[in-house]
Amino acid sequence: MLGVYLGLAVGVSFLCSLLEAGLLSVSAGYVGSLEAEGSKTGERLARMKQSIDRPLAAILTLNTIAHTVGAAGVGAQSLKIFGSEWVAATSAIVTLLILVFSEIIPKSLGAANANRLAPFTASVVSFLTWSMFLIITPLQWISSLFGGGHKEALSRAEVASMAEIGLADGALKPEESRVIQNLISLSEVLVSDIMTPRTVAFALADTTTVAQAVEEKGPLRFSRIPVFKEDMDHCLGLVTRSEILHAHAEGKLDTPLAELVSPISRVSHELDVSTLLRRLITGNEHLMLVTDEFGSTDGLVSLEDCLETLLGTEIVDETDGHADMRELARELMKKRRGKAELIAAPPPSAPGAADVLEADPQRPDPEPGIGSGDKPPS
Repeated sequence: MLGVYLGLAVGVSFLCSLLEAGLLSVSAGYVGSLEAEGSKTGERLARMKQSIDRPLAAILTLNTIAHTVGAAGVGAQSLKIFGSEWVAATSAIVTLLILVFSEIIPKSLGAANANRLAPFTASVVSFLTWSMFLIITPLQWISSLFGGGHKEALSRAEVASMAEIGLADGALKPEESRVIQNLISLSEVLVSDIMTPRTVAFALADTTTVAQAVEEKGPLRFSRIPVFKEDMDHCLGLVTRSEILHAHAEGKLDTPLAELVSPISRVSHELDVSTLLRRLITGNEHLMLVTDEFGSTDGLVSLEDCLETLLGTEIVDETDGHADMRELARELMKKRRGKAELIAAPPPSAPGAADVLEADPQRPDPEPGIGSGDKPPS
């Protein structure tokens, strides 16, 4: 009988520890994939995950009963067989056996093979939950009185960490992990961080004719071009490259761009990129005007800028002179500051300020600038 009680304690506890580890370790993604396939295992596990207290209560109740009955039986039998002087030694041996064979080994196996054991876990735990209904229901009610019934939520930081773990384990490629992490942080990035600044945004005046746009402005590299009146703070809308070329082909050379303008939406520079991307997609728009808190134009932002932020890389084609227009804007600002210092205090032997500006072949064009984030399709 000693062996029977010991086997009962260790065997049942082994099963309970295996089920507990398997239930807690099976991934939500794996359960979701099984449920999508219409698997009964997936449906059972999904229900258990939604109310994890019930299956855990059933497992722990059975485990406690096995430990109690087994320990009491082993103690009584050892006292009868070996006498009272061996009770302490027998208890130590039983405790060691339960620790190794009922805790460490089964929980390691359950955690390492959670997905493989999912059908077995779902079936056995479902039976335990049903058969012990009258026991676990009052236990669950008592647990709720002390703050039970909690539901864990997966945080954004945990999702980002999972992407890093997936990369380290080889389950995800570097670019896939980067996209997932960028997607999670998209709502923390502002439009002002990704826009093409006003100083380098390409735009045309409303009085510019079709002939001037095609013949004098050089090859039209941008698919959508803002059209302004007087300055960029008075933007009338945008005109597409195809509309300009179509009008040119029809011989409407003297038609001003103001007659070809389509409306352009405006967004605040403080808007987050996640909301911007949603607006661009739902509105079937590719380019928006960025304004500051006073309504003045700050720059342009395009669907491509959002995609670059999401992908974590610049999208550059063979017609782009600069990969990053924001970096170009900073370079031009440094040049302007340097020229302003020359104008303010030219050295005695140096030429005048006007001569300095005239001699500079890299002098940036006055507004509008020389580039835009809205690149033509490759």
